[in-house]
Amino acid sequence: MTPISRIGSLVCPSATRNTVCLRLGWLTDIHLNFVSLAKREEFYLTLCDQKLDALLLGGDIGEADSVL
Repeated sequence: MTPISRIGSLVCPSATRNTVCLRLGWLTDIHLNFVSLAKREEFYLTLCDQKLDALLLGGDIGEADSVL
């Protein structure tokens, strides 16, 4: 039988008693400067809905002259 650990409402199959389960998101080269403000806001809300414990950002998020 597979051991299961529960952390909050998260169930981790094959976890041991000392295992910590995390929901990770990974985004890379998202270049937000090419996306309209409305679409960025929709994107951010979608990310929030994922209930991630951490979000990893790799690559470029925009071009140097438009990052702000």
